[in-house]
Amino acid sequence: MKKTATAVIAAVISVLVPSGLGPASLVPKAAAAPETHCTKPAIIGASSADYGMGARVEILRSLKGRGIPYFLSTSAGRTVYRPGHGTDRRHGSGLHTVDVAKQAGATCFVIEFGATEAARANGDRARLARAIDAMMTRIGPDYRVDWITPKTRVYSGPFSDRNMNAFRLEFSRATRRYENLDVNHWERIPETTLLWWRPDFVHLQEGSKVRGPYIVDSAFINRSR
Repeated sequence: MKKTATAVIAAVISVLVPSGLGPASLVPKAAAAPETHCTKPAIIGASSADYGMGARVEILRSLKGRGIPYFLSTSAGRTVYRPGHGTDRRHGSGLHTVDVAKQAGATCFVIEFGATEAARANGDRARLARAIDAMMTRIGPDYRVDWITPKTRVYSGPFSDRNMNAFRLEFSRATRRYENLDVNHWERIPETTLLWWRPDFVHLQEGSKVRGPYIVDSAFINRSR
């Protein structure tokens, strides 16, 4: 009788639970980590990512290590509206370079510039918000965007870190307006050597060796950090 009852229960379970869906399969699974789907990152930068006083060499080394196609444009002094005077100034302002990157087949964007933008705004957060909006509108909602925050060790004047912080605060607000925007807080990276900065305390010396890979890695991390 006991065997018969067991057989009946097994038969009922086979009807109510489809094949392959045993008790273990009914336990909710953890959500998979989101993928970036970025097959060709576009990195648009200014002096901190350019040759000379920036991390261009380290960026190129990291990109080549990834073994995927990329678009790289750096120009010292570049802002949202100005082309700057560096290596890739022919690509134009930040806005114009977005168009060039799209034509080159970019599938996501890393925006590295910001210090000169913050210096020109001199604490005007409304102006900084408009600059962010202009870039995000030009890029559009179909592309994931990582923006690297600016940081200096200057305590007064246009390039003071107080002005950089005004831009950082606007980035945090912008993430509520743009679901495709991740903010990469460079100011959180520890300075590991006394030679981290160049004498102007705006550009990096040994810090460039860290900043280069940090910029590239931003394209492959699906979150603000």
